[in-house]
Amino acid sequence: MRRQNRKRGKIDKLPKSLRDAVDIMVQTPAEYTYCDIVDFIRDNGFEVSPSSVARYAKGLNSKLEDVMLISESFRAINDELQKYPELDTTEALCRVTAFKMLEAVQGMSVDELRESNPIKLVNNVAPLVKALAYKSDSARRSRELKDVAYDVLKEQIFDDMRRADPDLYARFAAFLEKQEREES
Repeated sequence: MRRQNRKRGKIDKLPKSLRDAVDIMVQTPAEYTYCDIVDFIRDNGFEVSPSSVARYAKGLNSKLEDVMLISESFRAINDELQKYPELDTTEALCRVTAFKMLEAVQGMSVDELRESNPIKLVNNVAPLVKALAYKSDSARRSRELKDVAYDVLKEQIFDDMRRADPDLYARFAAFLEKQEREES
């Protein structure tokens, strides 16, 4: 998404309630022309030209397109999370980003592909790969810590059981041994 400077047009300086009404009018071009919008603003005590309305409409439409693109991206991420419940948000973001990158490359013409800088593409892919690797490593370390914590807790429980109730401990140990033999 491109970064935009703060707007300083005449319509941007209108009171919020009037600007909100103008936004609605701009979004319904079948009902209102730029001249209708100019007349409306003029009737409310402000002077603007049709070109000011056109520039404002162009900026507003651009913002709305950005919002739609963001909404579409979030919808795609949510779809991935629904399809694959084991995914977390990071993986879903990476999948959607990778898909969007491939889609952009596929949409390029042969000339655009020849003129494109492959290093730039690789540099854009590297953070994606790094994020996935970091996430995978974090998940592995987390599992290892859980396993260690479980082993320590299990050992402590067995020691407490052995001291508090040796008969229960003996029956439980025999049960575990039987389960292990049946599984193998």
